[in-house]
Amino acid sequence: MGSDADSAGTDVGRRIAEQRGRAGLTVAEAAERAGVSAEYLAYLESSVAPNPSQAALTRLAAALDTTPGSLSGAGLNLPPGRRSAAKGALLDILTVAECRQHLTGGGVGRFLFVEPGRGPVAIPVNFGMDGDDVVFRTGSGGVSRRGHHDTHVAQRTSRSGPWLIH
Repeated sequence: MGSDADSAGTDVGRRIAEQRGRAGLTVAEAAERAGVSAEYLAYLESSVAPNPSQAALTRLAAALDTTPGSLSGAGLNLPPGRRSAAKGALLDILTVAECRQHLTGGGVGRFLFVEPGRGPVAIPVNFGMDGDDVVFRTGSGGVSRRGHHDTHVAQRTSRSGPWLIH
């Protein structure tokens, strides 16, 4: 059995239903808080062509403790890194030990390099730690240790200097 969010007709409807679910509200409760009819809210969540007014999105956002932009999907088509920093964002300078602690469990990261004639490129990689080294697979097949383990693809020129790609 699916949730209310699973039956949403469009991205707008899905986002409204998901936010309503996070708030723990029924359609009737959310509609009452937003000052719209339950039928209208159900229509927005399930219609293949809903067209809520800005006023309706604003009231729904307030009722669901979010922003109208998050319900409408504002900025979702922007590539990663093209948005403004969050209000009050702080830049933390981490020690090498703190960086390693964040990386210990592995995960998904970005490998960045400069491709001649193209410029900076970032590709997603699954990575893990091998001692103090960050490792990731660069080809198909299993992990190979035949001399590749010691091949550097990046190194810093100094503790504060840039990374160089080999």
